[in-house]
Amino acid sequence: MRNAFGIVYSGVYYLRIEEAFMVGSGLVALRFQIILSPLGGAVGSVLFLVLALCLSPALRAEQFNLIIRSEVHGSDSRAAFAPLAAYLSEASGHDLTLRVPDSTLEHWQAMGKGDEYHLVLDEGHFTDYRVRNLDYRVLAKVSGVAGFSVVTGPATVFVEPDELYGEPVASPAPPSLAALRLAELFPDPIRAPILVEVGSYDEGIRRVINGDATAAVIPSSMVRAHPQLNVVMSTQQGPGMALSASPAVPAEAGEVIRRAFLAARDIDAGRRALTSARVDGFEPASAALYEGYARLLRGTWGY
Repeated sequence: MRNAFGIVYSGVYYLRIEEAFMVGSGLVALRFQIILSPLGGAVGSVLFLVLALCLSPALRAEQFNLIIRSEVHGSDSRAAFAPLAAYLSEASGHDLTLRVPDSTLEHWQAMGKGDEYHLVLDEGHFTDYRVRNLDYRVLAKVSGVAGFSVVTGPATVFVEPDELYGEPVASPAPPSLAALRLAELFPDPIRAPILVEVGSYDEGIRRVINGDATAAVIPSSMVRAHPQLNVVMSTQQGPGMALSASPAVPAEAGEVIRRAFLAARDIDAGRRALTSARVDGFEPASAALYEGYARLLRGTWGY
């Protein structure tokens, strides 16, 4: 919800509501602009966020860790997702501390401990695993569907996927969803490509173009931005990354944060955060959407 209007006070200044949005049950966040009237002899402005004073007394600010693991940005992930964490902290009234694991394997090992994994935004196989084994609940998901494509450089064209046997294929390391999907495409290890581990999808594309790898596994959504690549095959599509909450996050706080995620596209700070994260937006989701994805982790160390 957004609105804008002015209220005059004694001919000295007026307030204009720039943004108003619901972020929880009974909680309205308002962004005001205070502008001095010309009658007061000066003109100035300041932006600040206030929360309605008629809130439920049970609602209080808490500190949660927001864990995000994505191979879209590689080593730039922390900078890419920092605006999202800042927006969510402001919009929800809770203090969200961003944590970005250095690798998918580190992420996989850490989530089993669970003590510091409060809110997690990551791929569906990890989400389903935590729902099944660690009692997490799904709050929202990245808008739309997601899938992967195996691509080659402009000078390399394969007619049959089997031609990739023994060829170097760039992908984020297991147990990333990209690597597990690649293994699913080539279940016979004797007739499978050679995995070349990369830190991001962009690095995989660079290696293919430079000739350092024969093919790469990238999100299908990235193919359009690289028309010089040839698509060998694509995986089935499924729901995008999900936001899930651990049992340590109270239901009321989780609902406030969920609404802040869903409202991101309607608020300037939220839209800027989405652009930085290369995310179109968030939409409602449930654990049922990711049911069965944890099976991809079978055979993974620590499963």
